[in-house]
Amino acid sequence: MSSAALLAPDTPTATYSTLLVHKNSVIISTDKGGARVGTCTLNLVLSTIGVGALTLPFTTAQVGWLQSLLLLLVFFLVSVYNLYLLDAVCRSLKATSTQSYAAVVAAVLGKPGAYGLEAFLLLYSFGLSVSYMGVVSTEVSVFARGQAPDWLNQDDLITLVAIFLVLPLSLLPDMVLRLAGVVGTCCMLLTTLIVVREVPWRSEAPFVDACADASNATGLSLVPWISSFPALLAAVPMFSFCMNAATAFVSIRSEMACGFQPPREAVSKLIWLAQSFALLDYVVSGVAGYVSFCQAAPDNVLDGFRSSHLPSLLARGAIALQLTAACAGVYVPLARAALCHLVLGLDCGAPVGCARVTSTVLLLGFMVLMARALDGALAKPLGLTSAVCTTAIMFMFPGLCAHRVTGQRAPLAFALAGLVIGTASTVTLLC
Repeated sequence: MSSAALLAPDTPTATYSTLLVHKNSVIISTDKGGARVGTCTLNLVLSTIGVGALTLPFTTAQVGWLQSLLLLLVFFLVSVYNLYLLDAVCRSLKATSTQSYAAVVAAVLGKPGAYGLEAFLLLYSFGLSVSYMGVVSTEVSVFARGQAPDWLNQDDLITLVAIFLVLPLSLLPDMVLRLAGVVGTCCMLLTTLIVVREVPWRSEAPFVDACADASNATGLSLVPWISSFPALLAAVPMFSFCMNAATAFVSIRSEMACGFQPPREAVSKLIWLAQSFALLDYVVSGVAGYVSFCQAAPDNVLDGFRSSHLPSLLARGAIALQLTAACAGVYVPLARAALCHLVLGLDCGAPVGCARVTSTVLLLGFMVLMARALDGALAKPLGLTSAVCTTAIMFMFPGLCAHRVTGQRAPLAFALAGLVIGTASTVTLLC
């Protein structure tokens, strides 16, 4: 087998076919016959699982554990459907036009669709970077507690994280940035294991002391269902964010058969196996965090654990490293490439030299201003980003592309449903 190749957002090509980035960068190993289903399944799993696991306990506390599990299942099925739509679209195109999600959208919807996707990807990467830098500064403050000067507050830490961590790392050569996905995935899996370990387990039935980790456990309990339509609308974007695999899927699919359309059976296995594994991970992490804190779950579950506890410190360090790697190696380069395409045209190469530095500094400056205004919050900016962008990436573009190539009404209804859900959720979160 050849050496692993990363699908990086800044890699210049002669045509508009490179833009693939998701929650984690994706590494794909290929040989002359194309990548195997198992390899591609692992890559799609790693691209789907992300920081949403940290916010699921908080989201579950807003809607109840039973409703949360049902919503996860619903968006699991939605994700499976949109991946089948993308597969159908890819089969209607030449193999050379199915190397990335962006290339597929450009081939089917033309330049207007491609520019629309670029705009959403810019907003998506910008919003996630804002959320992530806020969380990193919060975790760094835990380690700096007692060591930092009195004048150093949360806003200052956000700025320092951007200047001394994210900026220099995001200017590294693309070959180095490709390690970000591996680092981030390992850190995320470690964090999930620690969250499960921190559950207040008992040696006898019911084997867990529910809500025991909450700072004020008085009156807290495991609630199966909370009937609140605004809470439901606010929660929906988080579940769509967790299960979104659309952007990574197209490029991973293309690696299954070099220069040809991969077998339908192989693609079907890829879809069901990868999304099932992602669903399992989110169920485990969401349930573990909610059982520990119940209605008192913080928007970042790690904030609920004792900062002096060694496993908690390890998890905080891991998540800080993972989110820094994600910002520097995935989302800042993605924003940089999207900005370049929007300003200079779809076929422009990756910015280099002064243009690379200038665009990176400009983007990070605006990201820092927004993160400081939000004071390091995770759930709300992540929810807004998902409501605006993930619904478009997960519902609207796959639905519109599939409707265009097949003429069927179901994909169009799927796209319209995404528009309605995204709009309603955005309005709810802003109110």
